[in-house]
Amino acid sequence: MPIDSVNDAEHLVSFLSSNFFPFHLTAAPTEEEARDRLANGVFSEPDNLAYWIELDGVRVGFINFQEVLDGTPMIDIRLGDPHRGRSIAVAALGIGTSEVFNKYPDVNRIEGNTRSDNIAMRKVFERNCYVKEAHYRKGWPVVNADSLDSVAYAIIRCDWESGLTTPVDWNS
Repeated sequence: MPIDSVNDAEHLVSFLSSNFFPFHLTAAPTEEEARDRLANGVFSEPDNLAYWIELDGVRVGFINFQEVLDGTPMIDIRLGDPHRGRSIAVAALGIGTSEVFNKYPDVNRIEGNTRSDNIAMRKVFERNCYVKEAHYRKGWPVVNADSLDSVAYAIIRCDWESGLTTPVDWNS
C-alpha cells in the first residue's frame, strides 16, 4: 500500500521511533528525527516512491525508493523488530523493484547500499537479482567504533526484464 506522507505521518513517526534498525546510519531514530524526514519530503512523490509492507493486514515495515526522478533510485527498506528473518524483505524488494520499473520507464537501474556485515540484506539483494557493484572500505560510519565496509548492489532494467544477471566486468 502506498505511503501517504500526510495521512500516514503519525504512523511513520511511531514506526521509525519505536524500532531499532541496527544496520542503518541512524539505528534508533527519535520522533523529532522521524518528523524531520517527513518534513524534508523523504516519503513524498514524485521524487520518492514509498510503500507500507503489510503482512496479514498489519503494517510491518516500509520500502522507500528515494530520488526516483534522478534516474537511479536508492532503496531504504525497514522492517519492525519482530518481523525480521522471515523473508518478508525478499518479497517486498521484488514487488517494489517491479513497481519502480513498471511505473518509471526511464529508470534503468535501482541501487541499494548496506553494511558489509548485514548478511541478511545482502541475501535479500542477491535473491532479487541485484548484483554487487562496489565495496567501499571503511565506508560506513559507526558511532563509537571504527567504520565498517559498505557494499553497493544494483539491478539494471535489462536484468530485471530477462531474469538473468549481467556480471560486472571488473577488468575493464
